[in-house]
Amino acid sequence: MEEKIKKYDQLENLIYQKIIECHEDWYKYDKNNNRIYHKNSSGIEEWWEYDENNREIYYRDHNGYKEWYSYNKNNKLICLETFEENDKCYYKYDEEGDTIEITKYEYSLILSTK
Repeated sequence: MEEKIKKYDQLENLIYQKIIECHEDWYKYDKNNNRIYHKNSSGIEEWWEYDENNREIYYRDHNGYKEWYSYNKNNKLICLETFEENDKCYYKYDEEGDTIEITKYEYSLILSTK
């Protein structure tokens, strides 16, 4: 039986794991303990960015997929925009902060030929 290996930094953030013999993961964090980087032995890489309130505002992966996040003054997600899928989702909340509506807009590229 293979031994699972997990390593943590001094703040108890997972920085390395090996769950099966042929698969390893590496992680990096910023000074606020937000994950900013992930790489695995399969070649997958991911990056994250955060604003001054530690809210995720940007994500991208090794294939060029990108996401942008926008928040309201109550730290609720109000917009998620993706680059590769060309869509935008808007989130609306009630007075208690519960999600009441998600609206998705899809963009299409119109090509004209002569």
